[in-house]
Amino acid sequence: MLHPYGGIEFDERELRRKVKDFASLPLEPGFRNISDWESGVIPEQIQALGAAIREAKAASELHFVTAETYLELYNLATYATLAFYKKNESLLRGDGSGSPVKGLVLNPYLISHPHYETTQGLVPFVFFQGEAVERRIGLTVREAIRHYFPEVRLEDLPATVNTTRNFGGFALERVMEALRMLGIRQIDHADPTVDEVWDPSDGMNAPAEKIAEKLRLSGVPYEEAKRRDKRLKCLQVEDLREIAAAFPGIRVLPVDAPSVESAIFPL
Repeated sequence: MLHPYGGIEFDERELRRKVKDFASLPLEPGFRNISDWESGVIPEQIQALGAAIREAKAASELHFVTAETYLELYNLATYATLAFYKKNESLLRGDGSGSPVKGLVLNPYLISHPHYETTQGLVPFVFFQGEAVERRIGLTVREAIRHYFPEVRLEDLPATVNTTRNFGGFALERVMEALRMLGIRQIDHADPTVDEVWDPSDGMNAPAEKIAEKLRLSGVPYEEAKRRDKRLKCLQVEDLREIAAAFPGIRVLPVDAPSVESAIFPL
């Protein structure tokens, strides 16, 4: 039984409400702390995955991407997207519309929409709902944009905040105030009273549903969109190494490297 808030009354109440036989089964008297229980992996898992991939001859070389802290790993979404725009800059600038970077999108808790966001030139900022975002946006995102596209000013970009009722809706006003403090004035946001859940029966009002609707109404035929995607160059291992060199918090290591174990422990 997972107690997200450390065993406070709220945990007990929610568990009793959602698990019918919660009170009828004996539970351990204490708690076990699980570090980074959602995104962490141990060296043995990486080695086992690597062995399975090699056995299937599915890749010629294997690397894993990690970071010194979980927030650095969140920053990877920003770095990788900007590197992708830079790698495809000539194609993305082909329509004469200037920089490939068109805006900033704030996505809580790793919930991003990369296909749509890259078609719109959006730079993702992935954040934990409870954190103060102004420092990471004002320093990390600003410097990352400057590294790849020095002509783009963070203050000039429009921003969209994708917080919803089940993912960070309570933090919306605080996040918007942080953006204003950073000089960003054009701010849009999702409806904080709806859940980020795919359920068209109650209306197309969640961020994912609105994005699907925008794609449907864009007028871009499927085959044309497919041809555009095929022309874009994906990031390779060398591109990831360049990200790690530019932003030291990110690490890209061979799966069978002797330092695999020590590299994962900080997470």
